[in-house]
Amino acid sequence: MDKDLKEFIRQEQVKLSNIQSGLRQEQRARLIPKINEIRFLLNLLANEGNVISKKDKKDLEKKNR
Repeated sequence: MDKDLKEFIRQEQVKLSNIQSGLRQEQRARLIPKINEIRFLLNLLANEGNVISKKDKKDLEKKNR
């Protein structure tokens, strides 16, 4: 994987962690599903050289409905 891509993914994961740690309880309850979805997409991007499994594809399609 490209060094710049790895750094981008790392920075975005740090940003998500910082955002999540600063949320109030009600904000956290509302935004955790979106944060988890972004983490899922970052993980897919990190594994760009690998073929997406059928389960991952179904999970992604399900979340986008």
